[in-house]
Amino acid sequence: MPEAETTVELTKEDVARTYAINAAIPGWSGPAHYLFFKAVLAQKNIRSILVLGIYHGRDIAYILDLLARFHPGREIEITGVDRFSSDPCADWTPAKEVRTWESEVHGPPPNYEAAVANTRDPRVRLIKSDDFDFLENTMEKFDAVYLDTAHDFDTVTRQLRQVPRVCRPGALLCGDDFSDRHTWGVASAVGRAFDGRHRLSSGWIWYARVEELQSPNS
Repeated sequence: MPEAETTVELTKEDVARTYAINAAIPGWSGPAHYLFFKAVLAQKNIRSILVLGIYHGRDIAYILDLLARFHPGREIEITGVDRFSSDPCADWTPAKEVRTWESEVHGPPPNYEAAVANTRDPRVRLIKSDDFDFLENTMEKFDAVYLDTAHDFDTVTRQLRQVPRVCRPGALLCGDDFSDRHTWGVASAVGRAFDGRHRLSSGWIWYARVEELQSPNS
């Protein structure tokens, strides 16, 4: 994980806080994600975080909870980008395009108003945008980028080609759902982009430095 991987541990209080947040905010993240973000925030050089894929804001709520518990008053900027749309995602198979979020992923569709309410903090900014357009047009730079949109091979590969332009030197690139099961292709896309130099947290969350990308523009 981040360099703090060997010193940051998941405590009983961490698990309790994770479950409390999960009870209030729909999503699929859990204690492994809370631990990962705990290690990310242990790095003092992380001053800006970009999260692609917000859903209802659970991951950002984890980050805010960790900031309140361990880094009160810390100056940090958190930018979240999501289409906040009920349209099918790219990792749904064509036969499922007529289905709804409720039937496909067993949860309500992304909701901007709910995400804003769940992540209300002056350090958080949520943007309604396709991640391609945001990565293509923003002039901002970030210290960490977390990818959590569609998990198909083409989407992740495309994102990893785009993200270097929004990264500061040494930026941390990361994301979850490290798997190729069903329509996913995260493991293959990440493995190819970093030529196997990525690392895993809890066997599910991948991470690497932007400089470790293998020919990101090819």
